[in-house]
Amino acid sequence: MTRRFRTYCRLLVPALVLVSAAASGQVVAPSGPLSADPARAALVPKQTPAALQRTAALALPFFDDFTSPLEGRPDPQKWNVHGGAYVSNRLALAPPSRGAATLDGLKANGQSYSGNISVSYGTLDSLVSQPIDLSGLSTSSGVFLSFAWQAGSIGSAPNLNTSSTPVKLELFLKNTSNTWVRAWSYNSQRVRTGFRQQLIDLNNAQYLHGTFQFMFVATGSASDNSDNFSIDYVVLDRNRSGVLDTDTVFVDVATGAGLVNGNPSGASAAPCGASRPCRCGSSTRPRRPLVSSTPRWA
Repeated sequence: MTRRFRTYCRLLVPALVLVSAAASGQVVAPSGPLSADPARAALVPKQTPAALQRTAALALPFFDDFTSPLEGRPDPQKWNVHGGAYVSNRLALAPPSRGAATLDGLKANGQSYSGNISVSYGTLDSLVSQPIDLSGLSTSSGVFLSFAWQAGSIGSAPNLNTSSTPVKLELFLKNTSNTWVRAWSYNSQRVRTGFRQQLIDLNNAQYLHGTFQFMFVATGSASDNSDNFSIDYVVLDRNRSGVLDTDTVFVDVATGAGLVNGNPSGASAAPCGASRPCRCGSSTRPRRPLVSSTPRWA
């Protein structure tokens, strides 16, 4: 092999990788946090929020793996349009299947929540379900909510959660009194995690009503997207076993794969546990809501 040919290969192969990534819609992992992402503004629907919202509560089962839309605001038939969460295949690391909803410090229009304040911590994006009809169900109906979550992104791990710089992901449930009850939370350890399954027990009369909703809320740096969390494979249904290792195994045919180190992880993908019991959960038992509160952003 001649020196000229070796030089040619060293130049050509990286170029082909970049061209392939561009053709598949992938992007190079960011080198640092973004204080703005103007490209998101172009993905905001032209319709008014009122025109996008559902007018009737959803029936079970509720399911979203965020494969559609390909990028932009979550499906307004399932989610509130005001939360700021961003669906894409370019932020989450190796999601169960193509696409995930990411909550970070950038609003739907790509601008930071803090505006011109360089260092600011507070409430970031939220992901709020549309009302779901759980009326007529009993505490023996086996109603559970499961989801896969990840701390961090392809860019970095979130900052460490402290009293002065809170960095966390929380889940709230709306009860019969229209009060948001905190059901689960994760405080950042400054570690980028893989996707982990969580199972939440809803077999409580206060949640079994006709306009039930659940809400994910991220807290962290409001100046950029350094603190982000991703959600995928959200399932709410009845007649579930409530056992994490078996109740988060789903039959799925995914059309694409998530990212691994900024690159496609394969030609196709299946959710965690599709071929074996998922053992990536952070709990071996379903969680019951523990703390009641009414967030100011609700």
